[in-house]
This record gives sequence, C-alpha cells and structure tokens, in this order.
Amino acid sequence: MSDLDDLLRGPVALAVTRVLIRDLTVQRRNGQPVPPWAPALLDALVRAGGERVDVDRFASETRRGTVGPVLMSETRAPEAADQTGVSVQYVRKLARSGRIRCRRVGRDWLIDVDSLRNVLGRAS
Repeated sequence: MSDLDDLLRGPVALAVTRVLIRDLTVQRRNGQPVPPWAPALLDALVRAGGERVDVDRFASETRRGTVGPVLMSETRAPEAADQTGVSVQYVRKLARSGRIRCRRVGRDWLIDVDSLRNVLGRAS
C-alpha cells in the first residue's frame, strides 16, 4: 500500500482528481447517481495533491443531484499574476473577457492558475 501512497502524491493525485471530477460530472449529466464513496475519495486525492476541495459543497451537490467543479485550484489575481509572471491587470482582463476559468467573489477574481497557464502558453 505504501507504493500506492507514494505514487498518488502531488501532480499525479491532482490529475486523477480532475479526471474523477470530470467523469462524475458526465455521469450526473447522463442521469446516473454519484457513488457514495466519491466525496471521501476526492477528499483523499485532493489532500494528497496539496489542493483544496470543498467536500461539504460536493456532498450537498451530489445529494441534490448536481455535480459542479469542486476542485479549488484557484488563487486570487495578484498571486496568479506572480505565479505566471504577468501583470495583475492582464490577469483581470483575461478574467473579465472569459478567456480563463475564474469566478468573482466580491471584488476579487479567483483564478484557476492551470487555465491561466494554458492561455498564456497558447499566446506565446
């Protein structure tokens, strides 16, 4: 079992988490129930990957019959700009234009850094 624990760390755990969330979302859209083990598995994978997940939100959404994107690889716009080497204004412009995955919380933009990196990679 320790071999599996060593394997499912960091980026591998995050990749598996994203695939699981994608598959669960498709499963729900096709009218199939979300398995009862899904929230606990997602929580374990996210902890192993070092990201945050709102397990309570996931659990309540699965009970209601919806599955949204629950993986929180989001950060505020200034931190996203620092991580990617672009200006905060440019990150906010991409957010406002809808070119990156993000959401607005009050006056702050929460940016999906992976989405930002993908857009920046295509731009170069």
